[in-house]
Amino acid sequence: MSNGTAIPRGLPADVATWTQAKLIEHARAIWALYQQDLGRAPDVDGLCAYLWRMGYYKDTAEQVRASLRDSDEYAALHPAPPAPVPSTGGLRIVQGGFADASGPVNPVFCHAGDLFALYVRDPETVRGQLDVVRDAGYMGIRFWTTLGGDYWTSKGREVGESTTPDYWGRLATFLGDLHARGLRNIISQGDVGLLADRPAFMRRLGTTIDAVGAEVAASVDAGNEAWQTGEPDPVRLAEMVTWFRAVCPGPLLTLTSPPGETKAELDAYSLDPADLYDVHGYRGGHWWDKVRHIFSLAYEGQPARRLGVQSEPTGPGPLVSVTEYQDELTDDTLAAMAVMSLMSRQAWVYMSSHGVSWQGPLERQPGFYSVPKAVALLPPDITSWPTLIHGGERWAGTRVFAAWGDVRADQACSADGRVACLLDGPASVIQATPERPIVVTTDERLSPHVRLVVGRLA
Repeated sequence: MSNGTAIPRGLPADVATWTQAKLIEHARAIWALYQQDLGRAPDVDGLCAYLWRMGYYKDTAEQVRASLRDSDEYAALHPAPPAPVPSTGGLRIVQGGFADASGPVNPVFCHAGDLFALYVRDPETVRGQLDVVRDAGYMGIRFWTTLGGDYWTSKGREVGESTTPDYWGRLATFLGDLHARGLRNIISQGDVGLLADRPAFMRRLGTTIDAVGAEVAASVDAGNEAWQTGEPDPVRLAEMVTWFRAVCPGPLLTLTSPPGETKAELDAYSLDPADLYDVHGYRGGHWWDKVRHIFSLAYEGQPARRLGVQSEPTGPGPLVSVTEYQDELTDDTLAAMAVMSLMSRQAWVYMSSHGVSWQGPLERQPGFYSVPKAVALLPPDITSWPTLIHGGERWAGTRVFAAWGDVRADQACSADGRVACLLDGPASVIQATPERPIVVTTDERLSPHVRLVVGRLA
């Protein structure tokens, strides 16, 4: 073992009692443990040593697994969640990029849509989840303030001003728990059609947030997919967030995500006073198609609003609907999507089945820890960088890495010569070399198919 644990060598003391079938049974068990925990087959010496140990000391499979998980090799493959990055103040836009009082930031959130609805029923479970979200390095969560209809009542997760006793008091307490943890959140109105008095609701929401601390809201919208939950007119949605801003001017504003992601749709649903466009990103195709859609949104679509937010992108689990190739949504591919989103000026919300309707710990979903860890590798001011390019011939002489075949090399460039490039695709990207001289500061190979390179032109 790589941690130097001494294991006796030799034959088991009671080797005579070990039949061939028993040896094979134990060998297969050890082989499986290595594959599951270390991602590789055991070396011959290691396998023999463990067979000896199990025979002499009567070690169980659980004890062998405990030994594996105490090794340096296991620790390297399963790093502890990153510590939260200190930052202060509300989310804002400075010099064309996301920032807060500490300077430029890369906003990454965790989707927890019905967590407020769960909170009014089981606050302690929710507080535990908020601790996990904070410790993983997320800026905050995205949650819905209002839920109703057969879907949510059947799950016991309806919540709203007309259905929840002491609604505003409970919302204030929930916001207080978020604020106490330093979480700054995307607050979506969910089922906008259930709001009986929209001006009163939005103003009350504003005063409630302001009383807790306006920075608890990174952004506020008028509804979740409002065109199908009660309000298809973006002009009326713009009125709603105007009422909110009149009493709580601090948070950024969005209206809602449109039915699609064309420039015309994004522009139509980001009227003043919206600060950002909102998109529920592409869920079709293979994982690399999903990554490229994120880049193309900003590079080709060029919405009127420079900055956006991927508030419900693709993600793992059956409740993230109409998602193709779910099996491809692994730690590294989900990290690639988050990195591409921030590179192309879109805040990212990590999405998962448990983040739609909470059925178990958020952290047990693929990508939960890898997404904020990967985003932390990016320069904090990358959303303000002026230029996006790709690795095709159009950018020959400007690009740092060239694309080939089905492999992309999408790049963001700063005015002072810094470059970030995400290489991704179905083929291996590990051996790709730059076409231009670059002093590399980060070269993170998230998998054989995903590689992030950051540096400065030499």
